Amino acid sequence: MKLAETIIIGVSIGCMLATAVWTVDKKSTDPYHKVYTIPAGTFDLDVQIIVTEDTAFAAKYITTNFDSSIKSPNLDARAVTFGTADGKPPIVWFSDIEDSAVVQHELLHVTIDMMKWAGIELNDETEEVYTYQLQYLTKQFYKQVNQNK
Repeated sequence: MKLAETIIIGVSIGCMLATAVWTVDKKSTDPYHKVYTIPAGTFDLDVQIIVTEDTAFAAKYITTNFDSSIKSPNLDARAVTFGTADGKPPIVWFSDIEDSAVVQHELLHVTIDMMKWAGIELNDETEEVYTYQLQYLTKQFYKQVNQNK
């Protein structure tokens, strides 16, 4: 195989993988269960987003994909963020995403968690890194949600 063919195949596979990341997780065929992945971006840590009022589904997803030792995640709220553990991506559960203030609240939790994971303390010199990451997460979140309506 020629080098050019190898590069074209590699780029094609990369594009297919990138496109796959932007779609709703196909394991969730029920319209009441949406699972999204926000790609890592600057930091090597994807973010999993679950949107469902079905707390049993959300609990099962969280214990399967995040921490199997969680017996019953506390989902007695409108949303909950489970920060990164053992290198696994953070997971955010929303009962719904109608209230943008709740979405922003949880994405700030994710931002803080990611910065702690990266060893970046919040101070005057790093504040802009935090705000850029929050901006990135927010933009990617709404991009996916709006694409998959």
